[in-house]
Amino acid sequence: MSKNKFFKKKKTELTPWEALQGKKEKKSKRFDFFGNPKMISDRLPKLKKYQHHVLRQKLIIIVGSFLVIGLVALYFVSPLSKVQTINVSGEKTVSKQQVENASNLHTNDPLSRALFNKKKTLREIKKELPQVKSLTISHDKWNDVKLSIVEYDLAGYVYKNKAYYQLFLNGAVGASTFKQPVGNYPTYSKFDQPTILQSMVAQYRKIPLKIRNGISEIDYQPSKVNNQRIYIYMNDRNKVIANIDNFADKMAFYPSISSKMKEKGVVDLEVGAYSYPYNKKS
Repeated sequence: MSKNKFFKKKKTELTPWEALQGKKEKKSKRFDFFGNPKMISDRLPKLKKYQHHVLRQKLIIIVGSFLVIGLVALYFVSPLSKVQTINVSGEKTVSKQQVENASNLHTNDPLSRALFNKKKTLREIKKELPQVKSLTISHDKWNDVKLSIVEYDLAGYVYKNKAYYQLFLNGAVGASTFKQPVGNYPTYSKFDQPTILQSMVAQYRKIPLKIRNGISEIDYQPSKVNNQRIYIYMNDRNKVIANIDNFADKMAFYPSISSKMKEKGVVDLEVGAYSYPYNKKS
């Protein structure tokens, strides 16, 4: 056992000459022929290749960034960034020109202003045209702007100052005047107070469409004891007396009551719900 240890130890030991040669070999790996330390890239060729790759990537990013900035700047000074035309669609009771004027958008305005200020444009339009319910702004062919509007449905026509004005389901009254109502819509008379008219429209839009289509005229007829009273003249030649505040609920009884009437007359919904002929009151 001791002999084996001796031989192993003797085998691993180096002579002074071998040790000196080993030191020279290690030194030659770290220094060149003239004794100068070698560069890391000389000792590791892959590192130099990696450095070139990173440098190339950085150069591409810098050049690409400048190119994008240049293209964006070029776009904003070109005619493509300006509004060329304004097209309007969806209008029913207003003209295309009215919508365009109310939008406060003009040709040669920055396209970004038209596309990124939609809420402001809708406010501008509603200020002038309260019957507009919603607005969609889009662009076509790069710089053609399209305004698509949706209007509230008509609730009828308000008669005042010897003319008819459109009344919409949101309670807004149009600015245009008409000599006669157009279409199968009721007329509203003697509604001089806007709040009373809006309350009336709020009730009107709750009733079923079939009953709406049967209404010809609604007159505001307040009394000393009831400032909510209205007279409704139906297309079937009956007259209804009702209150604004519960008009929608009470009118639900009208089809049943009118179907049982043997002759034309009055359906009184002001207090209770009953009918009587024109020539007498029961």
